[in-house]
Amino acid sequence: MPQSIKLPQNAGFAFHYAASLRQLDLSLLSELWTLSEAMASWRRQLERGTRLRPAPPPPPPPHYLRT
Repeated sequence: MPQSIKLPQNAGFAFHYAASLRQLDLSLLSELWTLSEAMASWRRQLERGTRLRPAPPPPPPPHYLRT
């Protein structure tokens, strides 16, 4: 007859903690995957010759600040 296995009283907490860490791992993996795809897309755009436009020059100062 098999003996019953007694779990420590904090086993429920440990299981919940492990499950929470797994969920966090999956969430971070998903974010890293999305970031990797965005970086690959940006890299492909650069390789095709599409360049980011430079920022427009600042507007001229108002007439009362001109020298």
